[in-house]
Amino acid sequence: MIHYRPATVKDLSYLRDLDLKCHEQIPSSHRWWAKIEQNLESGCYIGCKSHVPIAMAVWERKSFRLPDFERVHITLHLHKLCVRKEFRNKHIGRRLIAHAHEEAKRLQCGYLSISVPEYMCGEKAEHGNVAAWLNQLGFKATIILPTKVHMYGQSFDQFLFIYKVQ
Repeated sequence: MIHYRPATVKDLSYLRDLDLKCHEQIPSSHRWWAKIEQNLESGCYIGCKSHVPIAMAVWERKSFRLPDFERVHITLHLHKLCVRKEFRNKHIGRRLIAHAHEEAKRLQCGYLSISVPEYMCGEKAEHGNVAAWLNQLGFKATIILPTKVHMYGQSFDQFLFIYKVQ
């Protein structure tokens, strides 16, 4: 059985391992963990099996403006959403997004957002088509972000997916 809770400093070594297994390029865990500890508008929520983290969602409250929007909007942006490979397709990611949705409402964010590198979109994506999964959850691709993801000497575009919080 999977249980869900906010992450603590004691979880950091497990989360770093999870991050290494799920993402090709990761920032220093201390950089994002320090941001979570210092900012009440950031957080990490985890799914655990036998008290060991197997999934996480790292988020931050941010402002953004899309080209077709005239005003600035507030979003709860998911910097990381990952589930260990052997636990995928068991609705754990959906539960983490549902928690992020509740957190977005609590922080009065109008949107929930996530950026996805183009190599994770499409039928040939190594970890499954993340874009199709997000579309099933109600997220819509909006723009190509100006920042690129670099992996194995190649540059990839990132797409911003947003979901309007009800």
